[in-house]
Amino acid sequence: MGFLRWRAAEQRRVLDDRSARCKNDDAAACDFLRSACLKRSGDGCVALSDAYFASGPNHDVREGLRLLGEACTYRSAAACLRGAKLQLSGDAVPKNPIEARSLLERGCELGDREACSLRGTLH
Repeated sequence: MGFLRWRAAEQRRVLDDRSARCKNDDAAACDFLRSACLKRSGDGCVALSDAYFASGPNHDVREGLRLLGEACTYRSAAACLRGAKLQLSGDAVPKNPIEARSLLERGCELGDREACSLRGTLH
């Protein structure tokens, strides 16, 4: 069990490092994250979306939102919730309550209590 915790922590460290480097326009780091996302890694998609949400050369909130949707599909409940909140607020992307509700439903199915609670407040 200790090995699995170490492995998960190490993977998180690598993804965070590559995301930070991608934010600074390191093409190899961005390619690494893109590859992880294409291999159905929800964490990889989220890390890449962070680079797109950050101000800098890769800033593209629509692509960041699309990647959160992919991460949600790949069973990342946190990505579902984050994407839904962005679409409900309309701050960074146009409001889309229909898509937000879909993300919240998926997040709730994955066990995210906040997603379930927020979904319940939508009409």
